[in-house]
Amino acid sequence: MSRFNPHSSTANYVFEAADKFKQRCLLDQKSLLLDGKSLWTSEHFQALIENYVKQPDLGDGGFYIKLASQLATCQALDVALMTEIFWIVQLGPTNLRARTKMKTLERIWNINPAEKFPSNSPFLTIPVLSGLGSAGPGYNQYLWMEVAFAVEAFATLLAKPLSERESLLSDGQHFALWLDSIPSGRGRQLYHTLCHVLFPDSFERIFSQGNKYQVARAHKIWTLELGDSRPAMDAALLGLR
Repeated sequence: MSRFNPHSSTANYVFEAADKFKQRCLLDQKSLLLDGKSLWTSEHFQALIENYVKQPDLGDGGFYIKLASQLATCQALDVALMTEIFWIVQLGPTNLRARTKMKTLERIWNINPAEKFPSNSPFLTIPVLSGLGSAGPGYNQYLWMEVAFAVEAFATLLAKPLSERESLLSDGQHFALWLDSIPSGRGRQLYHTLCHVLFPDSFERIFSQGNKYQVARAHKIWTLELGDSRPAMDAALLGLR
């Protein structure tokens, strides 16, 4: 079972939070941190696309300083949505410690707070934020690109009718094929982290295509037909297990 994690005693908390996120945000379109508030909607995603995705800051300065500038004119709920997107982007990786994740989420939230940061939320506990495994140094090095991919992917998903979202989110392989089709996701590790946290029974806790390739070669299941297809590789690894 790919849910098994010998390095973490809190993996189940992460998976439970991801399941609730899937229902609450991706299906019901409600906020993760603001109870009952409609948030994961095209209106709020459009603000992030216009102010963040379409206005990348390639100059000097750190990610969070740039992000504050990019979101400076956004409404409070738009910033809350970015905070929640950052939560799911960082849910699987252990590159940031849980307390660092908490501080970072609060920092983003406070760019324009909808209300006091909900630090007592069940989605912000240490076990939930402890992660599942390392995504390597590249994940944080190219964090701005991972976040841009997340915004575009979720915006595309949430623009679909509920029936289509339900179909995608009930079948890991179907979801992977769809996620892999988003152009900005090419080379992005979020594909791997998101597939694992949302579908832990179907995707391995391996957050890079290179490492999956090594496993496939070691077990002699790699073929030319797999090529560089991430969904095909994941299907092959599932078959191996």
